Amino acid sequence: MNKKQLQRRRLMRTAGSSALVMTAAAQVTNGWKKPVIDSVILPAHAQTSGSSESTGNAGNAGNAGNAGNAGNAGNASDIRLKTEIEALSVTDNGIQLYRFQYKNDPTKKTHVGLMAQDLICSHPYALRRRADGYLMVRYDLLGLKMASLEEWNQSGVDSVLLPN
Repeated sequence: MNKKQLQRRRLMRTAGSSALVMTAAAQVTNGWKKPVIDSVILPAHAQTSGSSESTGNAGNAGNAGNAGNAGNAGNASDIRLKTEIEALSVTDNGIQLYRFQYKNDPTKKTHVGLMAQDLICSHPYALRRRADGYLMVRYDLLGLKMASLEEWNQSGVDSVLLPN
């Protein structure tokens, strides 16, 4: 095979690959209208085994506030349990803080805290999966705590920092 034939073959291979990629990209974008996190694979240490981690919060599965939290069980911080979400600030170590309400909380109390899905890549050691599949955050492992909006309005970022 001569040099001209090799160049032509490479060009055809590249063109074919590009066409395939463009077709695949068009198919994918047509099917992805809205990103949805349907499932998350956590490291082995974060998987629940039916221990007390899954019962650390009082209330029903959708209403998991801070008041019923026992010890270091964690807070239900899965974005799927929350509404009225608004980004507030970022901590010194780069963790985004939000204000939000729990969907099934009849009191509609506004909390300041984290979204578990934000921590999947950066702080997976602080995540746990509840028995019902929702994610929890061990705030204590991050040097943080959940706060009320009133506490946030009085003290800002200091309201979510654990004392040293």
